[in-house]
Amino acid sequence: MSKDISEFSAALQIRELAMYHFSTALHTYLRAFLSARRTKLAEARQNGDRGASAVELAIITAVILGIAVALLAVIKTFVSSESSRIHG
Repeated sequence: MSKDISEFSAALQIRELAMYHFSTALHTYLRAFLSARRTKLAEARQNGDRGASAVELAIITAVILGIAVALLAVIKTFVSSESSRIHG
């Protein structure tokens, strides 16, 4: 029984480490992406383009962010279900 617990504990630590690295990478990517969007938005404001393009950029950024969060949730659910299935 102790072997099963230690295997489960090791698998859990590996999963947590993998999710940490994925979350960190996703966070880094989103920060870079949003920074680029913010720069484009600032350039558009300086050029006097305050109309639909700024709104479109904000909507596109929000949609991409929503997709990234949804993808993270799907991956986390998949990893959890596979972990449960393996350790059953």
